[in-house]
Amino acid sequence: MKLRPFTLLRGSVLEQVEGRVAGALATWRDAWGLGHLELNVICSRAWESDAAQQAIKWRHRFDSKGKSIWISYSSELSKFVQKEIFPPDQRHAVLSKGVPTIASEGAESCVKAFLESVVSGLCSSEGIVSYEGDPVFDETVFRYASGAALVEIQVGEQLVSCMLDPEYVQSIFSTMDIPRVPALSQGAILKSLAQVPVSLSVEVGRNEVEVASLMSLTCGDVIRLNTSVEKPLSVRGPDGRHLFDAYLGRINDSVAIEVSRKSL
Repeated sequence: MKLRPFTLLRGSVLEQVEGRVAGALATWRDAWGLGHLELNVICSRAWESDAAQQAIKWRHRFDSKGKSIWISYSSELSKFVQKEIFPPDQRHAVLSKGVPTIASEGAESCVKAFLESVVSGLCSSEGIVSYEGDPVFDETVFRYASGAALVEIQVGEQLVSCMLDPEYVQSIFSTMDIPRVPALSQGAILKSLAQVPVSLSVEVGRNEVEVASLMSLTCGDVIRLNTSVEKPLSVRGPDGRHLFDAYLGRINDSVAIEVSRKSL
């Protein structure tokens, strides 16, 4: 069992990521004549972000030496950039037949340079492999204390999201000049966790009833469940994972369960 340093050094790592991205984007903004454009960079733990509850469409994935970065942004980003670079003029509009103009091609190049700046600010360009169009995404980054980080970049009125997997965050930590905390042994970790309370849940059974029947229920009525008393029940941990099989019973005046099989 190994604790990720990122879970212990939240502020240091997040500030390091924010600084790298902000610096790279400042260079991009000046190079494209967008000095007036407001840029804000916020880095947070992936599992604490609002993105954990949203279905984000990731457009790009960049892999480098076993590390991955996913990037998501609106299709309106290119149009927004085009308006910021070129003055309003019908000559810069996309032609009716879908043929791009110099302005639209320039905006696409600007967005591409933006993505390259983000990635270069986060990792070395050496050996990077790029995937586009709904790339495979690792949902485990949203698990509690996964070690992944979410970088949200506000580009004017547009939002760009970048997900950094735990391996990438770990690589940042390894380059930081921070006093190392001695790693705990497995025995020490188990000992420190031994007194931590954990909530267990047991689902006795389920059934479906009509609303009319539900409204007419009174004390003493019986609802038949879909569980047989001869079959074991599932005992689950705080994250919903199955831990034990158990049978329902009673000890004195309390309802209890008897563990029949351990799944840990």
